[in-house]
Amino acid sequence: MTLQFLFRKPKFPVIFNIDGKLIVVTSFNDFDKQIINIELKGNKFYEAIDSTVEGWLLSTEPLVISPLTLKKKWTKKELINLYNQSENCKRNNDIYPESSLSNKKLSVIFEEIAEKLKSP
Repeated sequence: MTLQFLFRKPKFPVIFNIDGKLIVVTSFNDFDKQIINIELKGNKFYEAIDSTVEGWLLSTEPLVISPLTLKKKWTKKELINLYNQSENCKRNNDIYPESSLSNKKLSVIFEEIAEKLKSP
């Protein structure tokens, strides 16, 4: 499967929410490698968030990532909730703390969550 882009490309890394399982990809090649192991349902849309914490949309038919989505901006709390409610968090029992959110930048929270997702 070849990923196509509508209008522009996201800034990597990108976190994809595939039915509650989060994956992080660091390049186009990385996306191809990881997507082979995941069953994408036909004619469905999935959330994605790039490193600028902008919301994106992944369409399965055709396989396109687009900045056209209803959820463009993410807050710190929303990003943390996405991770804490994911299968990844439940499987690893690795909750991201919600304390001291005012002391952390949104970009730092994104990076820390992306690092957690890279770990096996």
